[in-house]
Amino acid sequence: MTTRAICIDRQFGSGGHAIGELVSDKLGYSFYDSALVNLAVEKGELSISAAEDADEKAVNPWLYTPLSSGTYPGLISQSGPERMFRIQSEIIQEAAQKENCVFVGRLADAVLEDIADVNIVSFFIYGPEPYRIQRLIQTEGFTRKEAEAAMRKKDKQRRNYYNYYTGREYGNPVNYDFCIDSSYLGINGTAELLCQIIKLSENR
Repeated sequence: MTTRAICIDRQFGSGGHAIGELVSDKLGYSFYDSALVNLAVEKGELSISAAEDADEKAVNPWLYTPLSSGTYPGLISQSGPERMFRIQSEIIQEAAQKENCVFVGRLADAVLEDIADVNIVSFFIYGPEPYRIQRLIQTEGFTRKEAEAAMRKKDKQRRNYYNYYTGREYGNPVNYDFCIDSSYLGINGTAELLCQIIKLSENR
């Protein structure tokens, strides 16, 4: 059986999570985003606080801290981010081989690219800084200064994470099937556009 994996990478504040959730609802696909942290905790016997701290982060060679004393096979000697990446990758692969899924972040497109019978469609959701800042003010209750600082911090973190584990360039259009500015159609319109693209690519 061939399954479909919709993989959404995103700039902070662009609405990638909300768009992915809408797409999963419209298509009836399972949705995986921050829930992957909890699943990794269950699978790898990791503490939730340590797992959250390691989520979507590259290895910092100057700040090496083991994630926990968990017993997940083969991961004891690895750094927190490396262990988290390995565990989440296995969860993503297992889920994608069972059912149609929407994954937000966690390098799902790279993790699944060599998995047989999983049809991947990858998206990069981005937006102009003023648009993303305004969304963060509205959705997170940030001040403008807080929104600007959070946006830069998270974008840098995601860039480092993507580049470190894939060896590719975060946000480079050649690394995704589609790159979409969410400010053009808004969250609902962008989700609808993704659904149309996914339906058109069913026989690809």
